Amino acid sequence: MSPTRTPSAGRDALDALRNRRRAQRLRNLDWVDALYRAYVIGISSMAGLVLLAFVVGDAAISPHAVADVRAHGPAIAGGVVALLVAFGLRSGAHGGPLAFEAAEVHHLFLAPVDRGLVVRTSAYRQLRGVLAMGGFGGVVAGIAASPRIPSRSTGEWVVAGIAFGVAAALAAWGSALVASTRRLPQILSTIIGLVIVGWSGADLAFGTSTSPATWVGHLALFPLRSSVLSVAGVAFSVALVAVGLRGANNLSLEPVLNRAQLVRSLRFAATMQDLRAVINLRRQLAHEQSRSRPWFRVRLAAPTGRASWRRDWHGIARWPGARISRVLVLSLVVGASSAAAVRGTTPLFAVAALAAYVIALDAVEGLAQEVDHPDRGNGVPMPVGDLYVAHLAAPGALVAVLGALGFGVGLLVAAAIPLPHGVHAVSPIVGAAVVLALAATAPAAGALSVYLSRPDRDLAVAMLNPRLVTAQQVAPLVVVALAFVPLIVAREVDPPANPLSAALVAGAPALVVAFGIVTFLRNRRTDLG
Repeated sequence: MSPTRTPSAGRDALDALRNRRRAQRLRNLDWVDALYRAYVIGISSMAGLVLLAFVVGDAAISPHAVADVRAHGPAIAGGVVALLVAFGLRSGAHGGPLAFEAAEVHHLFLAPVDRGLVVRTSAYRQLRGVLAMGGFGGVVAGIAASPRIPSRSTGEWVVAGIAFGVAAALAAWGSALVASTRRLPQILSTIIGLVIVGWSGADLAFGTSTSPATWVGHLALFPLRSSVLSVAGVAFSVALVAVGLRGANNLSLEPVLNRAQLVRSLRFAATMQDLRAVINLRRQLAHEQSRSRPWFRVRLAAPTGRASWRRDWHGIARWPGARISRVLVLSLVVGASSAAAVRGTTPLFAVAALAAYVIALDAVEGLAQEVDHPDRGNGVPMPVGDLYVAHLAAPGALVAVLGALGFGVGLLVAAAIPLPHGVHAVSPIVGAAVVLALAATAPAAGALSVYLSRPDRDLAVAMLNPRLVTAQQVAPLVVVALAFVPLIVAREVDPPANPLSAALVAGAPALVVAFGIVTFLRNRRTDLG
């Protein structure tokens, strides 16, 4: 008779195995390098927080604006939570948020050990990182909010920010875990996410607090508007995590194995700072596949010429719905963040620049395909540099259209936010000039990033000079950020001066840099040298 296996025996065996693997990793760990990384991360984080505290010294908003924040702030913060929950549900339907090693899937999921025990042990380990990220984001939000509403101390805003950040992170992570362990179909997860987002939108429109996401939003405004619904918001986030952990036994084996292999490749690509590989692997994780039937047809206007233009639009017409939704949401983020930054919250310019950069990486997919397959460009009867530049026309037009959409949203957001004392109104003409600057700089920055991540890059150079590679990846983001400088200059110019002239002068460096990138790409040789 075989011995009876108990849950405690399986737990002891699992703990022994993982402790042994941890000891093996620690044995091969360079402690000097690990301490140096921790030191650099800690110092950088503290320096960033201190710098933010000084940079955000924006003007305090008026008492009327404080009343508006008190009335509508929970619904707005709840809308952010609802979006995070919707993205979490979609991620969970694709196998997230847990990522196991392939060895764990092969040896632990198929072993005579409770699968739920294996899954929960990894979930608890990941949960620590989720809590840390949510808490750090809450600290940043609290420091950013404190100067704008000085009626409460910085400590109160930081505590409220930490509580909101942790609860929002738990809600997003818990929703992904629920969708994964309960094996929700992708279409059902999308529908539930849209319902939650729409519910939060209804709370904002009607001034109610019926959505669970709005309950979580009350935590962010607790120093201004204390409510018992904050406790309900915390309970909602914790309940999502509990439901997800309870269904750990239902985790499907095949998606977990596929995700483990992709995540392993993704981590290696991130270590090598290969942005193009990271993008492709991320799309595979999200199951982003081109449509077999395009959304629209591109008519052939001429028998010859403009092949790159048509090819790029053919590719855009086959974008999956998830990518189109992401690009549209990011364009709204660009417009709303820019408007809020113009109205006094300066750090949101960084959010707008980052969102525009992500849009650019999707828009230059046609050029990325040329760079990924350099042998194809060598067979075209034109210089490779000219071919690269020709692939920037369609992304420029696309960014201009998306920028116009974000511009419209920005006008609505600016109209809803009162103008603080000491901040000057920005003319819509300046905003239109920024849209045109983005149409030039964003595709150029995306093209530069794609080119620097080309497949012939020397891996030895990347390993020996990681700081150089990091600078190459940061440079395109800085190029995009230059397009928003006119907005900063225009809001600081005194009314007697001409804000448009000042904004055009401030935007000239962005156009010069974009022209320099285009010239750089045009001068590339056929061997990608």
